[in-house]
Amino acid sequence: MNAWQSKKEVEKESSPIDGSRSLVMDWRSPRNKRWIRVIAIGLIVTFLNQDLIWAQGGTPTWSKAQNPSANTQGVNGNLGVKAPVNINSNISIPKDVAVTKEVYNAAGADKTIINIQDAHASLTAQESIVSILDSLVTNYDLKLVAIEGSSGYIDTSILKTFPDENIKKETAKYLMKRGKMSAGEFFSITSDKPVALYGIENRPLYEENVEQFRRIYEINKSTKRDIEGLEAALKSMQDKIYSKELKELEANSVLHKDGKIAFSERWGFVKSLAERYGLDYKQYPNLSKLVESLKLEKTISFEKANKQRDQLIDLLTKSLVKQDLEQLVLRSLAFKTGKISQGDYYVFLQEFARKYGIDPEPYKDLITYTEYITLYESIDLLEIFAEAANFEDAIKEKIFSSDDQRRLYGLSKCVSYIKDLFEMKLTNGDFEYLTASLDICNPQFAASFIREASVKYNVPIEGDYDLGKIFGDIPPALEFYKTVEKRNAVMFSNTINRMNENGQNVAALITGGYHSKGLAEILKRKETSYLVILPKFDASKGERPYVAILTNKK
Repeated sequence: MNAWQSKKEVEKESSPIDGSRSLVMDWRSPRNKRWIRVIAIGLIVTFLNQDLIWAQGGTPTWSKAQNPSANTQGVNGNLGVKAPVNINSNISIPKDVAVTKEVYNAAGADKTIINIQDAHASLTAQESIVSILDSLVTNYDLKLVAIEGSSGYIDTSILKTFPDENIKKETAKYLMKRGKMSAGEFFSITSDKPVALYGIENRPLYEENVEQFRRIYEINKSTKRDIEGLEAALKSMQDKIYSKELKELEANSVLHKDGKIAFSERWGFVKSLAERYGLDYKQYPNLSKLVESLKLEKTISFEKANKQRDQLIDLLTKSLVKQDLEQLVLRSLAFKTGKISQGDYYVFLQEFARKYGIDPEPYKDLITYTEYITLYESIDLLEIFAEAANFEDAIKEKIFSSDDQRRLYGLSKCVSYIKDLFEMKLTNGDFEYLTASLDICNPQFAASFIREASVKYNVPIEGDYDLGKIFGDIPPALEFYKTVEKRNAVMFSNTINRMNENGQNVAALITGGYHSKGLAEILKRKETSYLVILPKFDASKGERPYVAILTNKK
């Protein structure tokens, strides 16, 4: 009989529905005391898919790594205990549904906004947001949810009172899948937990932005073939104008997202180029974390780390007092069900080991693995792409041997951003770059360069594209993003007003990811505490995590 089967039998024997809770409550029972130890060992997940490590030498000491997430609780934290929400109460978001991207504590602030980034086109992201809201309402007494895209109080009472729960839930899920219902509305309709929903838009401004959106959608349809033709023409010029190093760097760029070549396979070439030109990747914190992890991944025995983990848990279950034993069981359950991360759990185990004076010498591999996983989990999954792009641009600046190479690269990059602009895929950084680069992102520059380069390098001008059409549609497209920025201030103001009217110090604010940076700047300026939470997607449906793309991990 394996350990997980033991857990199932324990739950079957326990009279309450929640078998694990009954074990904690009745821990003095000889039978349950024996099963607590079994569960504490059996609930550990074997890490089958970890390929990176962090090594240390010398005399081992228990890891000094902190819980990698800013929203985790310490050893004496109480999982599942309902508490008023604020940043300092250590909000714990289940790790199987979301990651905390940013935390800001404003000194003396009496309000906290939890910005949940929405991915409107992803059903799995919507489902994750529903789970996030359920956790916040259940465990932290959240009562107010502000939603982008509507204004005023959102009344879900009619749908909420539908008598058949299954039909109600399936209908709501269908509407959410079709984009007719938000995750916040779905949660309000299908949950019996009290929460008030408010749209926090200024309707005229929002409707203006919607019209701009529709216009860009039409622009994208009409310019798609032109942009593809221009990209093909520029690629032909790169073959003639770029040096061998530039071509190799383009081919080995770590920004490729096709997943066919792993980051580690590309990185060797990129790093060698950087070293040749005296550039250091360590000034880019997230890129540095990923690279250092990859570099050290072969220095640990995972088999030994797993055995040492089990040995430590076995020793802890024999040593812990009642309260700490309960915490070990609860944390193991939370870890097994994906509510806390690997780093959180490993740090938790070592905090207990340190507390009980356990000698770290037999646990060297476990300690090094903990150092690795806390480092890996601290990587900002979004910023790492910007850092990689900036690093490669710095290398290219060193490689360029002519103004033509530099101008061609700038124009190619410009066209790539124009494509993302029309497809409404720009990030905040992309928008800033594009608006600052209009001196080369214009039809006059493009036409002049292409004409001169085709003669100078004997490159036939091919491709069916209209430069005036492509570049002429940039200004109205940029207006869409400028209006988005205006909406940030309105959404912040309306959310604070709703919090004041409802007597709440905390609110969840669900917005598209593009809003988060602008909102964060406003929140800091207004000295308001906040978290930014990124819901997880389903990788099996083609929505691959950012770091998985870089590392080629599943």
